[in-house]
Amino acid sequence: MSAALIWIILPGIAGLLMILLRNSGPRLFLVSAVFSLVLTWIAWQIPIDSAMQLGPATLKISSTLTILGRDFTILDNERPMIGLIFLSATLWQLGGYLARPTPLFIGISHIIVALLVAALSVEPFLYAAMLIGIAVLVSVPLLSSPGKPPGAGLLRFITFQLFGIPFILFVGWLLTGVEASPGNVSLVLRAGILLGLGFVFLLAVFPFHSWIPMLAREGHPYIVGFLLLFLSSVVSLFALSFFDRFVWLRETELVFQLLIAVGALVSLLGGTWVAVQNHLGRQMGYAIVYEIGLLLMALGLAGHQSVQLTFGLIIARSIALLIWAIALSGLWQATDKSLIIGDLKRKATKHPFLLSGLVLAMFSFGGLPLTAGFAPKYALLISVWVHSPLAGAATLIGSVGLVIGGLRIVFVLSSLQLLEQTSASDEPILQDSSNELLSDIENPFAWLYLVVGGGLIVLIGLFPQLFFGNLASFLSVFSQLSP
Repeated sequence: MSAALIWIILPGIAGLLMILLRNSGPRLFLVSAVFSLVLTWIAWQIPIDSAMQLGPATLKISSTLTILGRDFTILDNERPMIGLIFLSATLWQLGGYLARPTPLFIGISHIIVALLVAALSVEPFLYAAMLIGIAVLVSVPLLSSPGKPPGAGLLRFITFQLFGIPFILFVGWLLTGVEASPGNVSLVLRAGILLGLGFVFLLAVFPFHSWIPMLAREGHPYIVGFLLLFLSSVVSLFALSFFDRFVWLRETELVFQLLIAVGALVSLLGGTWVAVQNHLGRQMGYAIVYEIGLLLMALGLAGHQSVQLTFGLIIARSIALLIWAIALSGLWQATDKSLIIGDLKRKATKHPFLLSGLVLAMFSFGGLPLTAGFAPKYALLISVWVHSPLAGAATLIGSVGLVIGGLRIVFVLSSLQLLEQTSASDEPILQDSSNELLSDIENPFAWLYLVVGGGLIVLIGLFPQLFFGNLASFLSVFSQLSP
């Protein structure tokens, strides 16, 4: 048995089966979550390339599987990263039980996760760009409605993501020459420029970010949140792998300076746009733009700081974005697919838990103290400030923009007057076990959402060491970046 069979092929097969069973009802979300949880447990408990005695039987998971001449290798030191990916997938499958995206989400999300894990494990590693492109194409059925033309955001999403792939692949050809002649400055410069262009498109760096808010306005909030989280996280880890593999990248100081400068600009713009948006979906999109800027700055810090801060940001963002996407999904349905802040006034008295969770998630994205995002963002801000006070100030302003966006929603809540009870057809999709549409106060699932989701954000903020204290375990994944 190989690691690729467990964490790539099995999720892919499970995804295909769940597509066939997509009309089995919402309980399929729970089955899917249990499956992902089992894969998470295997990643954290069973070593790779080491025999393990299970009663009379001996189990050994090999690290490499060869498919069509390409090796898919997952080493033992990469198990924490694989476990984190599938734990996040588990939480998003559980959240789907409340958000109720399209039934295709269950199966396609498994296939996307399998493709992204394959992208992180394939050798030669430049084929990762092609696997990321395939994951983008697989996501199209989730973002388009049958019988309707695709939106402008979807078309830009596909175009910009696929446009970055040729740059990465062409760099593979140049890297052969760079390794053979590292002193060739012109060749190193060309490879660096092409590599940067490839990641500018894949990570949706300004000015190629426009598809993110457009897609967040057009698509189902939960589906868009899932795609933005997993794609940006895996592309960030893919970028880290370049620094881990190539000495000439690690020794080029200009690269790190550019990453910090561009990251500061992106975070400033993303946070500022959050503050002025009147559409909640676009707010979430621009919050992801802000987070992409933080990831760029984390990469620009170099060394073990890059690894720890990147994983810390991914963990905090996974939790906050999940809570945010569930809240938007309920409000999206409650307001007849309108997420204009002004439209919330008619619904806020019925759904205070959804709006409270949304505001908590925004505060966590902004790094407000006593929220899950505070510890990694504070550590990043302090580190960036040492390198460049101007970049640190830009990051802080972007963070304030997110907090202002959350306070605008609080103002909407506090300025409400009691409204007449709306009809059941206007209610969100958060439902009780009898499939009856309820207001938040009457709905046990809404209480569970607020207590578990909002409570988790605050709990992590109060005790960050419990959740971020083991970030050093991720250092072995990128051993050349460790001290």
